[in-house]
Amino acid sequence: MNVENVMTRAPKTCSPGDTVQRAVQLMWDHDFGCVPVVDGNGRLAGIVTDRDACMAGLMQGRALHEIPIEQAMSREIFTLAPHDPVSNAIGLFLEHNVRRVPVVDGHGQLVGILSIADIVCASAENRIGKHTKPEAVLTAVHALCKPRKTKVESKQTPANAPSKDTIVPQARATKPLATPASTKAMAPKQQASKAKAGKRR
Repeated sequence: MNVENVMTRAPKTCSPGDTVQRAVQLMWDHDFGCVPVVDGNGRLAGIVTDRDACMAGLMQGRALHEIPIEQAMSREIFTLAPHDPVSNAIGLFLEHNVRRVPVVDGHGQLVGILSIADIVCASAENRIGKHTKPEAVLTAVHALCKPRKTKVESKQTPANAPSKDTIVPQARATKPLATPASTKAMAPKQQASKAKAGKRR
């Protein structure tokens, strides 16, 4: 099974001249978590996620309609080709700890976007083919759902410990708030359980 058989075709896009508000509006209206940014020739120029938008608003202290999308989007983009096997896509997700990857043709033009949710749905509906086992999909989802470590946690991690989950984009990294000492002494029954956020495509 190839990427083109599973990907979302003709995804909604923004242009480099748009603002972050435009991208967020598209995400809200169509219920997805990222928007590719393409130039006038349809070539992929970047990608902006819901997290990118939130961090841009926080770090710049401006309204989203005042922030050019070029100041929030990621320019380091990992892509797939339409004829790549789905197994290659899963490997790319795990290697770079991403959940959505744009699909481009040989000319760099955007033709679709593939998310881990697309792969899960295809697997559940037996559309993914015999070469990608459901166990491999489940393993990928489990790995991607692990919380990322903060800088505070990273400093407490031994130097020889694996750090595959510690991925902090340097351009948008911010100093996390220190954890109050009283939190450690709090009884388990007093700690509020956190509801897991539903996965979005």
